[in-house]
Amino acid sequence: MQDGHGGGTDRMLDKNRQGLLGDIAPHIASLPESGIIEIFNYGRKYDDLIKLWVGEGDQPTPRFICDAAMAALHDGETFYTWQRGIPPLRAALADYLSNLHGTAVDSERVFVTVGGMQAIMQTAQMLIGAGDEAVIPTPVWPNVFHAIHVCAGNSIHVWAQPSGAKR
Repeated sequence: MQDGHGGGTDRMLDKNRQGLLGDIAPHIASLPESGIIEIFNYGRKYDDLIKLWVGEGDQPTPRFICDAAMAALHDGETFYTWQRGIPPLRAALADYLSNLHGTAVDSERVFVTVGGMQAIMQTAQMLIGAGDEAVIPTPVWPNVFHAIHVCAGNSIHVWAQPSGAKR
């Protein structure tokens, strides 16, 4: 198929992709590819693996969760929700955290996100500005460092280990 300029559609798509990548901010473009995703993509070709590398189990979603999701759809719960999460869910999480840690946690301090990376990124965006330093105990999930970098901050790695453990 021709693109009207003497080239094929594939060449036009490659140019569009390159144009998009060329528009990415340099501090984002300089981020290394996620090692977790690299392993994930490599492992996709093996059907006999238990794939636990991206926070997923190897079992299908339990039936009761599927049923609850379908019921919510049928009940019309298809619109934007509360910005920080549904209040009864936030209250239940605050109660859980209060019991777990033995100290009161107010539901106003609880935010519900779609996943860990969103929570880390939003926290970094709220707390870290250009040139700020963030002390990060390591070992830690590598994406924490990327979130700090995206916010133009600098991470300071502090090795954390149990007493007597060897690095």
